Amino acid sequence: MTPADNVFYFNNDIDLRVCLKNAYTTMRTAWLWCGKTDLRFKDEDYQEILHRYTGHSGHGSSPSRYRECMKYQDIWNIPFRRGSYKIAIRRDPVERFKSAVSHLNRTRIHKDYSSEEGKEYIDLTHVTIDDIDKVLDAMDNQLIRDEHFFSQTYFMGMPNEYDKIYNLNEVGDLLKWLQKKCPPRLGVDITSLWANKTKDTESRITLTPEQTMRVIKFYAKDYANGWYY
Repeated sequence: MTPADNVFYFNNDIDLRVCLKNAYTTMRTAWLWCGKTDLRFKDEDYQEILHRYTGHSGHGSSPSRYRECMKYQDIWNIPFRRGSYKIAIRRDPVERFKSAVSHLNRTRIHKDYSSEEGKEYIDLTHVTIDDIDKVLDAMDNQLIRDEHFFSQTYFMGMPNEYDKIYNLNEVGDLLKWLQKKCPPRLGVDITSLWANKTKDTESRITLTPEQTMRVIKFYAKDYANGWYY
């Protein structure tokens, strides 16, 4: 995912720019049901995947987003469409860091992430929920290059580019708003997509004051630019 394609085009000219670890999977699934009709699938295709409605079924990946961006974006304001209503979701950088560590720790254990196409640069050797100093040292020495650790500023630019910014704990409100503005296909209720529950692994990550300060320094640009609450 790059700043050139990290956007989902919803109906009624609503552009939602996404960021990894900021409800990305939830919004990707919402887009599947509420995205631009001319870019989506036939009703029978939706019927087939309705039973998997809590997932995105592989749709909305970088290649498909990039194709849509190249077709519809305002070339003077990439990746947005001209005249669109622009939305983003922000998150506390420290909590986002903890979520990224938790996610990548599970990924490291359960599959060879670096074997994914185009991910040869990924090395999760230093990612573990059991030794946060090891993770921080690896980040400091640029030994971890996974996009989940990239800043919100990288993904979303500056807050003044948007008409509305939701905090992560307001994603439920965003889904309710999208439900009204972009009625989902087949009567699906997307408001139930978001369940703000702390995963067991995340709850096990407790940072010391020193570790917290290191994370804050890593993401100083996000704090300076207003990507926190």
